[in-house]
Amino acid sequence: MKKVSHGNQELAAEQAATNAPPPPPELTTEEILQKVGDTYKGLTDYAAKAQTTADIDMSALVPGKKPMSLNIMSTMQLGRTNFYRLEWEEKIDGKASKGAAWNSGKGNFVDSGAAQPSKVKTRELAFAPAASSFLLSGGIAELFFSDTNSAAEMAKDFTKTNGPTPTGKPCYMLAGEVNHQGAFIWIDKSSFMIVQFEAILGGTLDEVELKKLPAAQRAQAVALSKLKGSITESYTSIQTNQNLMASAFETSFKPAGTPAAPRGKRASSMAGQLTQPRRNRGQAPQ
Repeated sequence: MKKVSHGNQELAAEQAATNAPPPPPELTTEEILQKVGDTYKGLTDYAAKAQTTADIDMSALVPGKKPMSLNIMSTMQLGRTNFYRLEWEEKIDGKASKGAAWNSGKGNFVDSGAAQPSKVKTRELAFAPAASSFLLSGGIAELFFSDTNSAAEMAKDFTKTNGPTPTGKPCYMLAGEVNHQGAFIWIDKSSFMIVQFEAILGGTLDEVELKKLPAAQRAQAVALSKLKGSITESYTSIQTNQNLMASAFETSFKPAGTPAAPRGKRASSMAGQLTQPRRNRGQAPQ
């Protein structure tokens, strides 16, 4: 009886393995990025903490400038239709400064160390000091508010690759280019949220594409290409669809330190270019 029972168990196990449904097909890069874009567009609100680290050599742009190391801690909340609050504290070679950008329904405000918060016309201008400090969170805001074209349009510039997972959870890792700079994106396989972005500075410019850009953007692209180093931004404590009230986007943050002046009429700094790939290719804002 024991032999018969044992044999039945083995037979049942073999049949179960044979009848098991096949694993789902692997998503293509285009499908992954399309799901990322659709996920952020479909959220009511989004909140996360971020840590940004960077080691940047600007000596080719500013002769004699020593390489600098940055460490930025930030928090961001986004809500429909144009609510947001971004607060950051930056340390460059041990020196700290703070900043904030927000809209709680009373307009776009930014405070990066000035005597009084400044009211600006657009969210891009409010985010500009953060972008000038190499904070990459503006890219998440663009996905959420659908400022740029579909994320799937980046598929031709990215391919799937393998590497360490920053969260310990299954992630898609994509490698490619954003504005001629090397880039890696880690995307959570279950939520399709971006959990980490890394930019490798010092890419080679395509002269044909460079000539298509307006003069100001062309100068920015050339300046960006002269930087060496990397920027890595990781997102944790991600929360979505909390039905946040307008009051949640007010800030009591008290910036201190030297203000980071916006560069240009929108977040077109080096970090801003990395997080706005489509506009910098001569396309009009969406």
